[in-house]
Amino acid sequence: MDETTRPPVRLQAISSKPLSLKDTQVHIDEFLSDLKSHNAFAKGLDSTTTSQLEKLSKALREERAREQKARR
Repeated sequence: MDETTRPPVRLQAISSKPLSLKDTQVHIDEFLSDLKSHNAFAKGLDSTTTSQLEKLSKALREERAREQKARR
């Protein structure tokens, strides 16, 4: 089978743990930063994925701000 026609690897979670909004945002921001730095010169950087992750990060930031405001 040609290398370019192989299907993507299927990943299945075997465990999970809950994360706070803050921890989730930190992990997403770190992943996004890493993705951008590794793909800075790659032609195939998927801007849709990057854009969705940036929107998710922004939404988490806004949700955290709302929660902090509600606690006051």
